[in-house]
Amino acid sequence: MSTNTTNVQGVSDQHVCALTDDQLKTMFLTADTGGLRDEGKIKQLKHVVRKMIFPGMKFVPGEGIERGNHSGVFGSYEMPDLRMEKGFVHEIMKHVGMQNQDKTMEQKVAYWTKYHPIVKSCIQNERSSRTSAMKDCMIQGKVISERLF
Repeated sequence: MSTNTTNVQGVSDQHVCALTDDQLKTMFLTADTGGLRDEGKIKQLKHVVRKMIFPGMKFVPGEGIERGNHSGVFGSYEMPDLRMEKGFVHEIMKHVGMQNQDKTMEQKVAYWTKYHPIVKSCIQNERSSRTSAMKDCMIQGKVISERLF
């Protein structure tokens, strides 16, 4: 079992109570998402993913991990390691204002639990539309080259 620790605000500090992997996993499993999603936050989140996150990423770590098949390892959309200070989840949380010092780990977990389906679908939709656009370009190029010969 891993013993990675970070304090409740997400900043390494030996004087504040630290979270273990088990404590963070328990937070994810018992997170209160607090009702309906805010449309303004959804719009902001989609903008962040499309304009700031997706252009710089090739692969999504943990994308193949199915829900419930974590075996103690963080990394899926449903249960990322929010203590890490790198990666696409950290960048998303930073751009939407959830990496501030005044946000507790419980607030970060609740936010991610509530809005991670939006992030997942946005990345999948963006990937699909770009793949389709590349395919269309290749088909048009093939048709043009056949007409030339």
